[in-house]
Amino acid sequence: KFSPSDFKLSFPLELPKREFLDRLRVYKHYQMCRVVLRDVLRLAPFEELVRDVTLIHKAVVEGAYSYAEKELTAKYGKPSSTFLVVAMGKAAGYELNYSSDLDLVFVYGSRYGETSGGLYGKLQNHDYFTLLAKEIEELLTVKTKEGVCVVVDTRLRPNGTMGPLVNDLEALEQYYTAVA
Repeated sequence: KFSPSDFKLSFPLELPKREFLDRLRVYKHYQMCRVVLRDVLRLAPFEELVRDVTLIHKAVVEGAYSYAEKELTAKYGKPSSTFLVVAMGKAAGYELNYSSDLDLVFVYGSRYGETSGGLYGKLQNHDYFTLLAKEIEELLTVKTKEGVCVVVDTRLRPNGTMGPLVNDLEALEQYYTAVA
């Protein structure tokens, strides 16, 4: 039986982007093989297998987030607000299966404020977090020689594809108050 700590990335983030992308995909393939083998040999109940598939996806999202944040912080400095990648759907219930896509919503604390500044200057929070979300999505979905890491679906965000890719907490509160 595996614990959640067994699904942490085991390679450094200080890699060239192309190498990071391939390593992230190899990590996911390796971990998925472990789950499939336990499934085929009937060594784990269904609930444990889907939990582990979800934990693998969580680990690759955390890795992509850390890598993207490191890159953007060097360019624009630290933002004045926090950022969350929220799993929705089956991922939120730890029920991902082998072919599940990943429903993600990107949220940040406050639209007011800006980054501290880096090599490329400063950005407003919303602009920084939009770039961060796009970079995370690209790191997970771009096809390399190792394939696609994860299929990401961001349509569950407020107003679906017509709404912004990232929302601050105030905008989320207004949206969910209006539709409730």
